[in-house]
Amino acid sequence: MALRSQVLSAYKGLLRAKNTAFKGDFDMLSAAGSQIRSEFNANRNTNNPDEIQQLLQVAREAKDFISQAIVQGVMNEQGAYDVKLSGPQVDPTKVNVNIKPISEELPKVEEKYNKEKEEAEHHHHEGRTMTENLVCCGGCHKN
Repeated sequence: MALRSQVLSAYKGLLRAKNTAFKGDFDMLSAAGSQIRSEFNANRNTNNPDEIQQLLQVAREAKDFISQAIVQGVMNEQGAYDVKLSGPQVDPTKVNVNIKPISEELPKVEEKYNKEKEEAEHHHHEGRTMTENLVCCGGCHKN
């Protein structure tokens, strides 16, 4: 296939992937379309066949990423996100997934992080005198 045909095919493939991934999200459809056009226009005058092949590989990888890795979620009445997976993202027998919002998990993660940090700081000072702690780190903890 001639390079020009490959470039056009890659461009159309990216646009199709964008339309599928961002269906119904007009802001993302517009932003992704602008980015795709911008990238292709920026390389419009590339004449080196090796460079063109590299750019085509990037375009194929971008299309695969958009098609396989991007999903959209819509918040339902219960406050969870409904996500519809399709194509290479899912087994055809399972088409709907319910994902809890990150806001439910974030406090648990922060609590665990803070507890681990506090334990590490206390461990750091075990067996030291008050003076040693002051010299060590400005006395961030009292014995």
